[in-house]
Amino acid sequence: FLNDGQLYGVSILRTLWKEEKNMRTVYTDSPMLGKTKTRTLRRTYEGNDVVCVDPFMFFPDPRVPMANVARSGEYCFWREYAGKHALLTLAEQGVLRNVEAAGTMPIDTRSDAQRNFASAGSTQLGTKDNSNVVQVDTCAARIIPAELGLSDKTAPEIWIFTILNKTTIAQAEPLDYDHGMLPVVVSEPYTTGYGFGHNSMADYLAPIQDSLSWFLNSHIYNVRGTLNNSFIVDPSRIEIQDLKSNQPGKLIRVKQAAMGQDVRSMITQLQVTDVTRGHIGDFGTFMRLGDALSSVNDNQRGMTEAGSRKTATEVRTSLEAGSSRLASLARLISVQAMIDLAEQLSVNIMQFLSDEYNMMVLGQDGVENMRTISPDMVVGDFYYPVHDGTLPIDKVALLEVWQQIFMGVAQDPQLRQTFDVVKIFEHIAELGGARDIDRFKLGLMPNDQLAQQAQAGNAVPMSQAAGLPGMPSQMPPQLTGLPPEMAQTLMGG
Repeated sequence: FLNDGQLYGVSILRTLWKEEKNMRTVYTDSPMLGKTKTRTLRRTYEGNDVVCVDPFMFFPDPRVPMANVARSGEYCFWREYAGKHALLTLAEQGVLRNVEAAGTMPIDTRSDAQRNFASAGSTQLGTKDNSNVVQVDTCAARIIPAELGLSDKTAPEIWIFTILNKTTIAQAEPLDYDHGMLPVVVSEPYTTGYGFGHNSMADYLAPIQDSLSWFLNSHIYNVRGTLNNSFIVDPSRIEIQDLKSNQPGKLIRVKQAAMGQDVRSMITQLQVTDVTRGHIGDFGTFMRLGDALSSVNDNQRGMTEAGSRKTATEVRTSLEAGSSRLASLARLISVQAMIDLAEQLSVNIMQFLSDEYNMMVLGQDGVENMRTISPDMVVGDFYYPVHDGTLPIDKVALLEVWQQIFMGVAQDPQLRQTFDVVKIFEHIAELGGARDIDRFKLGLMPNDQLAQQAQAGNAVPMSQAAGLPGMPSQMPPQLTGLPPEMAQTLMGG
């Protein structure tokens, strides 16, 4: 989706609700037959089906900007090529009809894209052997059903139509989604206003790329001409075959009639000047223009300048400066497409979810167990904010900050009474990539076991431990402020 926006200037996602059924093996245990194994049709998936649409196979309403077609457009088409057996499976599930009536796929050369000329490929899949390939054109449109004789309703509704091979209607039914949008989200990252169809970053960089190719190719061609020496010779006075020899240290014989004459009058080398010597410098200049246009620097490409040494702070600052320019692009993509996508996906779940499902609640503040979610628990209308476009915080820099915080808390008794030193240490370990640090924890004795050990005389409270053999007369200062159980463990009690 994001790659299409950079290459073609538009990126499209199609969102529909999908119920998938497949054959599954079921084991039953009955008193009469014992354990039996049967094959039955079960629902294996129920949820959103999100598919990235080829920009050359998307036909939106041209009266509105592409980014607004989901909310303001009257219709949009998207095209795909599918095998007949996949369509027959959908027909068995009740999604499509009349699949068998679809004829042979038409050869439509108007669908070919300009990218074919560069890749020597084809936008139309299966055009060489179209006997088992079906062209599927799907349309979501706002219509008045009474005007088309589909029903008696006179209010506008969203319907979905599926046409096979331009001849057979396989689907025509209301698309009564609660979100009220056409089931697509569209983003034009480099839009210039309210027009329809804008250039992509690849289009803006194409002239610079063509110039770079010309600079390099012309320089190589000129150098190749310089290496291939050109001579002006008098064939009546020298042996041409000797001159054509490619052997090193070759001898060029002079004909008998020219013996004793000045050799320089018989052969002269042409002076070739490399007029493209400055092209390599111009190459770097145009590279910097491309970097400035695309907001990409060497640090983001994982490259450093040769012969220069930079500190980690300088590299991080340069990377953040370049990323801040890309953040505005991320915000635009978020407001154009991601907000609509989040709303469509969540509203579809609230509307169509039929069964309870289990969800694992994770996160630092989450409960690490399974929660059963029922359809009546997922209700309500929500606001979906625009993403600010910022990148996650650099964990290396954050690790250094938390190490300083840990040292400050460990050395200050008052801070130890306020902050949990162990949890800070675990957080630092997680930032450093140590995910399994819990395996190395010492198990603390529960309070009831401590009480039993105290009654048996194997343990005493910390306040009574002073003066006992092997125990310090007072608590070491580095343990001041720690929980009693932890201090007991550290002191060997």
